[in-house]
Amino acid sequence: MKNHAHQAEAARQTLHHLHTAADHALVPVIDNLAARQPSDQASRTLAHDVRAAVPDHADRILTDPAWPALATVLADAEAGGHKPHQLLKEAAAQRELTSARQPARVLITRIQHTSRNPAPNPRAEAARRATTMRLSATALSAGVAEPARSAVPAEQKHRPRL
Repeated sequence: MKNHAHQAEAARQTLHHLHTAADHALVPVIDNLAARQPSDQASRTLAHDVRAAVPDHADRILTDPAWPALATVLADAEAGGHKPHQLLKEAAAQRELTSARQPARVLITRIQHTSRNPAPNPRAEAARRATTMRLSATALSAGVAEPARSAVPAEQKHRPRL
């Protein structure tokens, strides 16, 4: 029993050290984001998105000291074509937020990862599908077989030789 208690204490200390290191590493990132905080009107709109997307955690998120930084991340993502409400819902669904010490920081890391990808463009996707369908229909009606797909992945075809 004594050994188990010792292991549990060691685990608690390790967790504390990891939290401290993570907090320390995030300080410059959070400070930089907070310095670029969106306007009051934009922040109010984003706060409304938080309340609508994650109502159970909204109060904790909006009172978290990292909220101004999260507002910046959401504004940046919106400028890139993403919908803040949708990003918040997806980020909250990745894993529970109840145990998060600082939910705004948790959402920042989740949303930054997602928002680095280009926002889906419904028009471009519809045009791609229409073109693909049109080309397939033309090939079938002309009795032309579709070209065989290469077994080499596209990223390998264009890699520079070393």
